[in-house]
Amino acid sequence: MENIPVALVTGSNSGVGLSLSIQLAKTHKVFASMRSVEKKTQLLKEAEEANVIDNIEVLELDVSLLLLFFFSFFFSFFNRSFLSRLIRMRA
Repeated sequence: MENIPVALVTGSNSGVGLSLSIQLAKTHKVFASMRSVEKKTQLLKEAEEANVIDNIEVLELDVSLLLLFFFSFFFSFFNRSFLSRLIRMRA
């Protein structure tokens, strides 16, 4: 089994996420995530052209749900007065 670095890229169906996925796949195993795997066509086309298709796995992942979970946990764990003091201390 190869010891190859792994990367998780969000927004891999277009723009910066797509370009980053292709570039990283040259040296990494890339888990290319997107909200809808139905939009994977361009990524797979460019990966095939760059000869890195074997290093890319497409995942359906909506990171906005993860952020919502994180912030809801964070705000329930710390009360707002603590956060206000923390922000004022950093300023």
